[in-house]
Amino acid sequence: QAGADIVNGGNMLVFGDMHVAAGRDASFSGALGVAGNLDVVAQRDANVSALAQVGGDANVRAIGGSLTTGGNVNVGGAASLVAGNAVLTAGALESGERLDIQAGGNATLGGATLAGGALDVSARALSATGGITAIGDMVLATSDAHLVNDGDVQGAGNVELRSAGDVRGNGNV
Repeated sequence: QAGADIVNGGNMLVFGDMHVAAGRDASFSGALGVAGNLDVVAQRDANVSALAQVGGDANVRAIGGSLTTGGNVNVGGAASLVAGNAVLTAGALESGERLDIQAGGNATLGGATLAGGALDVSARALSATGGITAIGDMVLATSDAHLVNDGDVQGAGNVELRSAGDVRGNGNV
């Protein structure tokens, strides 16, 4: 826990649970491996620049800022990504169970997104360049702008696409 920034520049391996609370930003630029659960709360921005693997559940919150991932993120359990502003994923995002993404601003999913259970994405605007797959129900919702997907959207349960603007895509639903 820190009153200001938490910055880790190297690879990190945790054999249990990992809890991080930053008064401002939380940043991990090396690979991150957590055998148990991961809980990160940043009052501004949260950034994971490289590969991240979590054996249990992952809850990452960037309360007043943006949440970004630069590499593939693989979570064995449920995952929740919440940001007061934007959520930006550059690599694949996989959750073994439920996956929730809540952005107060835009959400950009740059790689394949897979939920082993239900998937819920809510943002001002949503842009996805990789495919989106949910083994359970799926809700993709925008509150203020377009929903754009350039990959396939596949859901084993109900699939709901809600947009304040257009719903556009080059893939199949």
